[in-house]
Amino acid sequence: MKKQLNKIVDKAKKTYNQATANIKEKLYDISDTPYATVQQLAQYVRQHPETIISAKEFLGTRFYFYQLETDQNLYYLETKETKILQLDVLTEKAVALSYRSYRDKYTMNTPIKITGLI
Repeated sequence: MKKQLNKIVDKAKKTYNQATANIKEKLYDISDTPYATVQQLAQYVRQHPETIISAKEFLGTRFYFYQLETDQNLYYLETKETKILQLDVLTEKAVALSYRSYRDKYTMNTPIKITGLI
């Protein structure tokens, strides 16, 4: 019984997160607010020519660490092979984005305002 309840709660969380992402995307489209997803920001960091990349292997699994410093922001990305584990975007004033794959706040497709982030 508890297992079934956990499945229902997990499905409700996923549905809620997806609905929230869809609503945000539509609102940003209507208001012409520039946005990107975690996946798109990670791709930006990976492909930027000034990104510093290092790799380490732990217990047979390869992890990649990316650091990018631009005029306004500092980007930090950690991946396990191709899976995004962590993405942080720091501005001079505050933490603009803190994504962790184990948290529910953002999904890979959640639109995030990027005014001043790129």
